[in-house]
Amino acid sequence: MKRMLRSLMLTVGLATLVAGAGNVMAQDNGGAGRGNFDPAQFQQQLMDRFKERLEMTNDDEWSPSRA
Repeated sequence: MKRMLRSLMLTVGLATLVAGAGNVMAQDNGGAGRGNFDPAQFQQQLMDRFKERLEMTNDDEWSPSRA
């Protein structure tokens, strides 16, 4: 009984993996369809969050020093 249950679970697990892999492959469209992703906007938002977390309100503190 234990052996039969183990075989059944293994079969179900493999079937799940195969079905899931098919869905993932079906969704691959070569990188297209990323929507309106703008890397520059993303970088700006990231930098704004860093400034906020570091509690920097003055842009002079944030800018690299020019010696």
